Amino acid sequence: MIISHKLIILLLAFLFSNSLLSEYSDEILSFENKENRVLYYNLIEELRCPKCQNQNLLDSNAPLALDLKNQLYILVNDGYKRNEIKEYMRARYGDFILYSPPLNFKTLILWLLPMLVFLISVLVFLAKFIKSDNHEK
Repeated sequence: MIISHKLIILLLAFLFSNSLLSEYSDEILSFENKENRVLYYNLIEELRCPKCQNQNLLDSNAPLALDLKNQLYILVNDGYKRNEIKEYMRARYGDFILYSPPLNFKTLILWLLPMLVFLISVLVFLAKFIKSDNHEK
């Protein structure tokens, strides 16, 4: 039995189209209004996948990220506001899920460290500049 080239091309096209559909199947979501759709997509960009190192929910295909996207979809359609949803996720997964964690005692070092490094760098630079200026006189 000889398989024709047309049949091979048809089979490959079928397999390729099915893989594309399965990859983007979570894109087929219905929302009550445009605001809910915008809120959902903003949140999946803002929230970090707890399983992945540095990916947001939009970029992650981890099973946990898919579950979180589904939970976000439900919360958005149930009428929860942005802050309520973020607090819901933070309560379950900690501050790690937020790309911009709140300023509190636990996250103080995250917020202050960049400023401290900058200030120390400026002081070291000024000290070297003043020291070299004194040697020239």
